[in-house]
Amino acid sequence: MPLSPVKGFRAAIGSCAALLVSAVATAAAAATSVTVFPQAPLPAAAEYLPAFYGFIHAHTSYSIDYKGSGGETPADAFAFARTTGGLDWMAVSDHSESYLNDDHWIDTATAAEAATQEGSFVAFRAFEYSNATQGHLCVVNTEDWTSWLKDGSIASFFDWLSNYPAAVATFNHPGSYDIFNNEFYHFQYRTDVAPMVVGLEMLNKDSTFDTRDAGYEGKISYMDEAIQKGWWLASVSGEDSHRADWGTMTDGRTGLLAPALTKAELLSAFRERRFFTTEDKNAYISFQHGGVEMGGAVTVAADSTFDVYFSDPDGEGWNRLEVYRNGVVAASEALDNAGSGTAQVSVPLPDATDYYYVRVRQSDGERIQSAPIWLTKSATGTVATF
Repeated sequence: MPLSPVKGFRAAIGSCAALLVSAVATAAAAATSVTVFPQAPLPAAAEYLPAFYGFIHAHTSYSIDYKGSGGETPADAFAFARTTGGLDWMAVSDHSESYLNDDHWIDTATAAEAATQEGSFVAFRAFEYSNATQGHLCVVNTEDWTSWLKDGSIASFFDWLSNYPAAVATFNHPGSYDIFNNEFYHFQYRTDVAPMVVGLEMLNKDSTFDTRDAGYEGKISYMDEAIQKGWWLASVSGEDSHRADWGTMTDGRTGLLAPALTKAELLSAFRERRFFTTEDKNAYISFQHGGVEMGGAVTVAADSTFDVYFSDPDGEGWNRLEVYRNGVVAASEALDNAGSGTAQVSVPLPDATDYYYVRVRQSDGERIQSAPIWLTKSATGTVATF
């Protein structure tokens, strides 16, 4: 459906950070007004975008801490990820401080171009900015690179990133490098780079969501802490492989919802935060509000409803759906579905801005998490863009 832009909505999300923090305090009290209707019928006109599975975070022998034994290059990584790992897309993001010059950077681009066959597999060149005391971020879709040797602080890195508005970046494995209690400056907000920082790794290597469900302050997840500082982002999975096992080390995936498997469409999905994170390698979820898919923003004038669709082509069962409002579980409903299912979630009119996302659990305990959708109170309900 066409979007009706609301001017300045992205800036409004940043300014709503304080309102979101206060909303968390009242979320539990209002939780009973969130209702889940499992096995709701699909809307007659529902159309669900296909998901394409992969991850941004992967290493080769071009990283100084690579543990493989064969000197594998980006070309090897892309070939393995496609044929053995079963991925639809992948970025190679070697530690940039390992680059002595541009040779490896150029070679990664050459390998990505050669490996990409749109409609079948898309390869991206990326790099990982790896600051040992202030945090790591992966960056995709820039013509240049930097490292902590050039930009020695996260602030300096963000200054660099602000020059690349087409970039896509993610906060990697938060909590791993908070040695001096200033990793990512605990998500201090930067308006100039907020459009580019699209995700945060809630899954890394063989971790589960539980690993990062308690952030720096220990009350809500790292992702929710970042959102409530003003960042517009969602959870991602980063395999962070340092051996020749791309796509096979873990079943964790980032699922990009896009109309086609092309570089342009995948980058668009990242920029629109239209993606989910799954502990199961091929589970699927759609989370919509009035036809607006996850990652979007909507202004509402009354109580409203989300539509959820989840599936697993292997026929695995589903046993619980959790609805999160502003980082807190607002509703939890038992499910009894095999293969696929639907639900509707009824939510109250927000006082200002609320954000919602869902997690759905399979019978084996693996879970899938949608990106959030932001709801803002307005006299008239319209679709908003960031």
